Amino acid sequence: IDQVNDFKWQRIYAIYLAILSLIGLALFLLPFFNARYNWQPDISAHAYLWGIALLLSAGGLRVLPVNSHQETMASICLGSVLAALAVAGVFFELKGERYETTPPALKIAELMGASSKIAYYGSKYHGQFHFTGRLTQPIEVVHKAKELSRFVNQNPTGYVVMEYKAISNKQLSVLSYQYPYKNHTLGFISSKTLIDNPRLLLQLKPS
Repeated sequence: IDQVNDFKWQRIYAIYLAILSLIGLALFLLPFFNARYNWQPDISAHAYLWGIALLLSAGGLRVLPVNSHQETMASICLGSVLAALAVAGVFFELKGERYETTPPALKIAELMGASSKIAYYGSKYHGQFHFTGRLTQPIEVVHKAKELSRFVNQNPTGYVVMEYKAISNKQLSVLSYQYPYKNHTLGFISSKTLIDNPRLLLQLKPS
């Protein structure tokens, strides 16, 4: 029975290493196929290094002696961590820019330095721009159109920051600045624009 169990574990381990190697090979080939077929322009030409790292890790685990179930599980856990790191590395090669809050935070700091009040129009603000922009003034959080209207009328030189997934071409044209942010876009609209176009106050729908 023990021999049968050992055979099963060895077979599972061999299959696991094969899967790990295939993931590494896929990551290694990804930039080359991307350059040929232009799937995703944000993929770095150096992304293949993550695939090499994973292939080397799979090779190292293959030659590492595994003599028990416990050692097998330890090797599988180590390989899984390495695979997660490699996949995360490629993911942030693709999407890292969208998680970067520094550009919009610095723009907010610049506007605050010019004595412009800033409001965040949406459900929640977690202070992410204060940290990366080293902001020293508060950002007013508004949740409803009435609150937004009050802010723009009280601060005619201010700006409203909001996240959105979809926006009309007309609304897009009134943005003073915009930045990619996560799976949304971060838009800056001046109070003057909203005062001159009061219908926008009701049309804006933050995500």
